Amino acid sequence: MVRVSSVSAGDETGVVAVVAAGTTLADWVRRAWDEGRAVLPVNPAYTRREVTNLLERLRPTHVVGADGGEPSAFPGGVPAPGGTAAIVATSGTSGAPKGV
Repeated sequence: MVRVSSVSAGDETGVVAVVAAGTTLADWVRRAWDEGRAVLPVNPAYTRREVTNLLERLRPTHVVGADGGEPSAFPGGVPAPGGTAAIVATSGTSGAPKGV
C-alpha cells in the first residue's frame, strides 16, 4: 500500500474501487484523494467474474463502474488504514488477488 500522510487524518480511509480507464480513472483518483479516500484501480478489461472475485477478496468500501458514475457502497467493505493512498491488486505466487 502506498501511504501519503495528507490523504487521511483519521485511523481509517474509505477505499474506492474504480473499474474505468483513461481520464475517468484519473479523475476518480484525484477526486478520491481530495475526499481523503484510497483508490483501488481495477482493469476494465477484466471479465465480470474477475472483477467480482477481486472486489470480494479486497472488499473496498465503494465501487465506481466503467461508466464513471457516482460510487456505490460495497456491502461488507473494509476501510484501509489511515493514510493509505492506493491499493494495487496483485496475484503474486498464490494466483489469488491480494492488495499491496
